[in-house]
Amino acid sequence: MADCLDRLREIAATGQDDPRVAAGQIMREFKASAGRVECEAITRRLEDTLLAGRHTAPPMPQFDLHTRWLATLEGAVAAIKES
Repeated sequence: MADCLDRLREIAATGQDDPRVAAGQIMREFKASAGRVECEAITRRLEDTLLAGRHTAPPMPQFDLHTRWLATLEGAVAAIKES
C-alpha cells in the first residue's frame, strides 16, 4: 500500500497529463493484486485524505500542487470504487 501511495504522490508532483487517469490506472492495478481488506483500508485512507484536502487552503505557492493532489485523489477513489 505504501508503494501505491508513493506512486500517487509522484503523479501529483510531476505535473504531467491528467492525474485522474494515471491515478485510476494505479488503483486498478492495486485492486487487481490486493485483498479485500487492503482495498478497504486504502479506500478509507484516500477518501479521508480527499475530504481533508478539500477543506484545506494551501499557501499560494503550493496551490497548483494541491490542486493536482486533489485531482489525483479523485481519480484514485473513483477507480478503486469501480465494480
